[in-house]
Amino acid sequence: MIDPLTINLQWRIQGLHMKKILVAYDGSESSDHALQFALEQIQEKPMPEICLINIQVWPVLYNEYMAPLPVDEIHQSLRLAGAKILQPALERLRLAKRPGHSAVQLGDVPHGIVEYAHHQGCAQIVMGSRGMGSLKGLLAGSVVTRVIHLANIPVTVVK
Repeated sequence: MIDPLTINLQWRIQGLHMKKILVAYDGSESSDHALQFALEQIQEKPMPEICLINIQVWPVLYNEYMAPLPVDEIHQSLRLAGAKILQPALERLRLAKRPGHSAVQLGDVPHGIVEYAHHQGCAQIVMGSRGMGSLKGLLAGSVVTRVIHLANIPVTVVK
C-alpha cells in the first residue's frame, strides 16, 4: 500500500513540468541531501530549472569590539562567502546537465527563502531538515518551521 504522502509528493512533482524548484542551500550535509532529492525527483521529468539560494545573515556588530567597516565591504564579504558555499551545488547541477542558477541574499533566512521563491515563480521549495544555523536560530524557532508557515507553495523537507 502506498501512503498518501507519497502519492501527494508524486502528484506535485509530476505537476512541475518546466517549472522552477527552489533549493535552499547552506553547504550543510542536510542541504546536500535536499539538492540530491530535488535532482532525483526531476530525473525523468522535462527539464525544470533548479534555483539555489543562500541567505547570509546580517551580522550583529558592536563598535566597541570591532573597527567600523563600511557597509559595502560587509555586504561584499557576505555575498562572496555565500557564492563560495554555492559553488559545489552549482557544479552538481552542471554535472547532472540540469538548468539552474544561484543567488545570494542578505537578511532573515526564512523570509528570504520564501520571497525569493515567490519572485522566481518557483512551484516548490526543497530544503534540508537541519542547516548550519546558530543557537539564536534554535531559540527563534527553526528555519524549516518558519518557511513552512510563510510559504504558499509546497515545502519539502529532506532529512
